Amino acid sequence: MKPMARCLTAGYLGTSALVFFGAGSILLASLQFGTGNLLTVALAHGLVLAVFVTVALYISGGPFNPAVSVGLVVAGDSTGSSLRRHQKNLKAPVSAS
Repeated sequence: MKPMARCLTAGYLGTSALVFFGAGSILLASLQFGTGNLLTVALAHGLVLAVFVTVALYISGGPFNPAVSVGLVVAGDSTGSSLRRHQKNLKAPVSAS
């Protein structure tokens, strides 16, 4: 598989899992506890992000949130070439959500 295809696949799967498990935890919390349990929802989001960022770290750098990528460039911690790479990787999370 080509490197860009691997990056896009990793971003797509990670964002899809985040949306799927995040929405599922919200539904489960609201059905079980009436108004919902914030801890259950937060743990579900945190665990999904921890697992998928760890898995995708060596493939695409793990950028599941476009705001983080743009914030790194604005703060000067990232270069313009990495911003172009992140712009390409943003296609996957946008299409997954």
